[in-house]
Amino acid sequence: MANINLTSFNLWLAGAAVIVVISLGRFVAGPLTGDDDYILHNLASSSLHDVLFAYNVDLVKGEGGETTWYEGFDAIQRRYVRIVPSSMMAIEYRIFGSNPVGLKNVSLFLHLLNIVVGYRLLRRITTDSQSAAIIVTLIGLHPAAAECIGWFACQPILLVTLFSLLSVEALLKLRERVTIEQRVVFVTTTTATLFTYEAAIAVPLLLVGIDWLWPRDEALRPTDRWATWSVLAMYPVYIAVALWNRAGVTLSDASYRAGLGEALVNIRVDLANYLVKVLPMPPYGGDTYTAIGSWTGAALLLVVAFFWLARTKRSRARTIGLLVFAVLLAPPLLTRATVSVLNFPSFRQLYLPLTGIAILLCAWRPTGFSRWGLWVAGLVVAALVCLYQVMAPVMVDTQARAAQREAGVRLQGYLEGVDAGVPVVQIGQSSCGYSLLYDANGREVWKLIPPTTDGGLPLLRALDEKTLEVRAPEGKMLAILTSVPPDPRPRRSRVVPALLTNGIQRLDFATAYALQPSVSAVSGFRLVFDRPLTYYFFIRVSGCADLERWRP
Repeated sequence: MANINLTSFNLWLAGAAVIVVISLGRFVAGPLTGDDDYILHNLASSSLHDVLFAYNVDLVKGEGGETTWYEGFDAIQRRYVRIVPSSMMAIEYRIFGSNPVGLKNVSLFLHLLNIVVGYRLLRRITTDSQSAAIIVTLIGLHPAAAECIGWFACQPILLVTLFSLLSVEALLKLRERVTIEQRVVFVTTTTATLFTYEAAIAVPLLLVGIDWLWPRDEALRPTDRWATWSVLAMYPVYIAVALWNRAGVTLSDASYRAGLGEALVNIRVDLANYLVKVLPMPPYGGDTYTAIGSWTGAALLLVVAFFWLARTKRSRARTIGLLVFAVLLAPPLLTRATVSVLNFPSFRQLYLPLTGIAILLCAWRPTGFSRWGLWVAGLVVAALVCLYQVMAPVMVDTQARAAQREAGVRLQGYLEGVDAGVPVVQIGQSSCGYSLLYDANGREVWKLIPPTTDGGLPLLRALDEKTLEVRAPEGKMLAILTSVPPDPRPRRSRVVPALLTNGIQRLDFATAYALQPSVSAVSGFRLVFDRPLTYYFFIRVSGCADLERWRP
């Protein structure tokens, strides 16, 4: 092992951090998107259970912006044990609210910490600080990092990578000197990894296995039995918490079981996403996208990887790097291929396994890259920096972010003085991804009243104290699904709402009645609420993020 001072300031490491900030820093300016809404809704809850399990979602109620009763998707329930990141993100929410810049800056900071700790670990393998800095820069600029920074919901992936790296560092220190403090640090960081992100479930086993397979050179025995068994004892605790969290789930998104043929197709789709998701995504099925994601493209990658590994001298570092990459990529790749819902995008899956690639790069040139190699790596880094400067304005919609912030201020003004127990009923939807859940401060938000098919607002009329008539303007229709796609393969099967098939559909605190039977288009229906209309708080949402209160 190189005799170096790992705590001293290093100009190369500082340069790597600056390059990453310049390249990826612009992604913090984007709006909140996708799964951010139901996560923020749970983080703002007064229930400790909702906060600690912020990634639990019941789309049966139409929350989360992902599905509503009138969109015709079957319901999904998700149960993730991400206690550590949920707790941290709850603190962030109470500091920054739903301001994406503040939330995503924390993600950028976590990414920089991963670069620093990763650099420290690589310097234990190589004496060349330039090569170590180049490696962490290349890994730090990977598109998976851009996705994790640009999407607040991905913060657990950044955090689990940090805990994984800290666990490795703690293990190395524990092998050098066994103390109570070192034991506690190792067990704490490894346990935090387990309770941060499910794709890292094998990290504790990987660390313990490597420790037992490669004991210290000066004493042929594993490190410390107390720490080893303490880490392994966390698995029964994790399983117990996971089972408790899943109690009562009847519509799990992991209930689907794909056949071999579909699983192979799903793997191919993910391979395509790994390769081209950073670019503006062409329509699925496009020639380029399909070719890169085909088995031909995958085979080409495997051939390149084979020759690269063949030229890498066999070493402990190479073996560990391969193990790390394979073990960390396998859980999400196989899970998405065989069960659960196939989500887009999937680039985020590569962030944690990239630690294995970093080890492999270091094992490839343990004494450091040659001058020619450094120049090539430098040109790749420069190309990535330029690419991000060109692509960031396309991928980051700052106008949508500004509209979201303005809408949030208006919503909070509307809700000022309104009892926290009063549900908010949404009319229509935003065209730029804004969700009322961002700024509802834990209130229930019910997406009950659909927009028109062109994104406009329906016409509302109170018929009595509990009955609301919803109609599309003349010549328009409501955005209610009326047919099922002929292809039954999608994981999230579409269903025709019972309102159309039966003329009546029971919702959570209201009942919908069809004005007239229809299997092709819906121009109107009635909602009979369980309580008087004056009890609920109605908000009209249209355009990018235009909000207006509606009173019955």
